[in-house]
Amino acid sequence: MVASSIGVNISEVIGRPFEQTGVETDNKTQGSNDKGSNGMEPEGFEVEYKGKNKKAAAQDAAAGFIEMIASAVSIDENQVRDIVKDEVAPLYAALDQPKIVLMAEEKKVGELPATRHPMAETLLNALMVKTVDGHGLNIWIAGPAGSGKTFAVRQVAKTLGLEYGFHGAMTMPHELVGFVDAGGTYHETVFVRLYRNGGVCLLDECDAGSSEALLALNAALANGQMSLPTGQILDRHPDFRCVAAANTFGQGATAEYVGRAKIDAAFLDRFGVRLSWGYDEKLERTMCGNPAWATYVQAARRNAVSKGIKVMITPRASMSGAALIANGMSFEDAAEITFLSSLNDDQKKAIKPTSSYGSKSKSRPTFQTEKIDF
Repeated sequence: MVASSIGVNISEVIGRPFEQTGVETDNKTQGSNDKGSNGMEPEGFEVEYKGKNKKAAAQDAAAGFIEMIASAVSIDENQVRDIVKDEVAPLYAALDQPKIVLMAEEKKVGELPATRHPMAETLLNALMVKTVDGHGLNIWIAGPAGSGKTFAVRQVAKTLGLEYGFHGAMTMPHELVGFVDAGGTYHETVFVRLYRNGGVCLLDECDAGSSEALLALNAALANGQMSLPTGQILDRHPDFRCVAAANTFGQGATAEYVGRAKIDAAFLDRFGVRLSWGYDEKLERTMCGNPAWATYVQAARRNAVSKGIKVMITPRASMSGAALIANGMSFEDAAEITFLSSLNDDQKKAIKPTSSYGSKSKSRPTFQTEKIDF
């Protein structure tokens, strides 16, 4: 198709170096087109192509074809680099780190996929540890919105072969410990079920809840026992793990997260392991399905930080925008209704990337990535 569009006759280009000439081997001389009855070269006959063997002649033919294409087509080197970068980005993201296979008694328990946050392995190692009293560690993860905290905890729970459950921001103790209704029936929560049977319980948005609710867990997380509203004392299962995910380390509101509460020091002390969880741009490019768009979003994020513009540009903008672009929307239009929507014109101009990714063309490549199972 390429050759025909630029007026190149491929058979003519490739055929030129393959004109045969006769040579003498084993004291026999054959004509330039002399073949045996079966159509193959007679014994002792080696075909030369203008004095070269077949491999060298083929290489010359290919080089000639490439040279002719290059002379007929104007190639923008930067454009080629951008295309190659977009195509291989998902591959590099997957190849940067191997998957981790977890074995127990020579049997596979699970595996941590290669497509993961760089801190996921640290989280896995921490969740595998037990203290001298036989209990798992409680872990606090702090990171910006959309940085993959929940995704990673779910991945690691599956790798460990443990049930996964979570609670969102809580305001009342009964949301964690359960309650007894007017008929005398106890209603168990996800936390209580996993505490009893084993599993990974994620306390999501932990710094957005109330201290009153969280303090109900102090004894459960520190002493290995919890008291239920029924009066029952429940022992902590050896395979129970508690992970708190938050945007802060519990020290109160910040400029970006004004609704975050200062967490009681006694509750924070229950979490002996604290992980700082940032954005992973390689994972973001891989998971959104359109590496070129994710790169555009990431450039805008860096611009906002460097120019002091307070706006949240998270990987969720990469995910949402990629879906819009796959449906025919341009980069600029997708940006306008995702990460630029809350900014004024001057702010938009300040953080918009200046690369060619920002053009209004709708002819954007989209990329399919491997489905990630949780």
